Amino acid sequence: MKYLIIGNGVAGVRAAQTIRERDGDGAITIVDPEPYRCYYRMRLPDYICGWRALDSIFMVDEDYYAEHDIQLMTQERISRVLPDKHIAVLESGGILDYDSLLIASGSRPRTRPCPGSDLDGVVYLRTLDNAQDILERAGRAKTAVVLGGGLLGVELARCFNELGLTTHYLFREDRFWPQVLDTAASSLVEEVLLEKGIHLHKEEGLAQISGSKGKVGEVTATS
Repeated sequence: MKYLIIGNGVAGVRAAQTIRERDGDGAITIVDPEPYRCYYRMRLPDYICGWRALDSIFMVDEDYYAEHDIQLMTQERISRVLPDKHIAVLESGGILDYDSLLIASGSRPRTRPCPGSDLDGVVYLRTLDNAQDILERAGRAKTAVVLGGGLLGVELARCFNELGLTTHYLFREDRFWPQVLDTAASSLVEEVLLEKGIHLHKEEGLAQISGSKGKVGEVTATS
């Protein structure tokens, strides 16, 4: 059997582990656009603010794939899949055939289509490269603006605050994460953020991002 897994995240690697336990002879191939071994994305905020060392975010050791006879193809993307032919086409032009295919590529961050959203300094956190970029920028910055009333947003607000930046945290709702937390729980989170000196901007979003020479300089809220 030939197993093809698209995505080298936790789901993809756990699937490869289970396959290898049940099939000691099958050929397992993992394809991923990043150059790294599997890591925990939820640990990236702790890495950014210095609570975790880089090595601690990785799920497996460097030699894990070789030890378990798993072929890892990094910095490669699948451009299309032909399920009738059991073929996946790489962006680089190669072709992989398979008997069983698992798509475990995860999601992408939702972008904000407001004026200036393409300026240098508008960042998203999804990958380790994103985290490295944010950490480098934070070392040169004084103020940060975070948008997003969910778990990742509050984690980034916490990171920037820990790094000593004046942090403004915007969320569109009238309280923090109402889709998940009740009023009392939202209030507890908000109290902690305020105690840390984070500026909360409720019921506000991004109207415009402006700057000069292609770089972010100012954020205009919707209210």
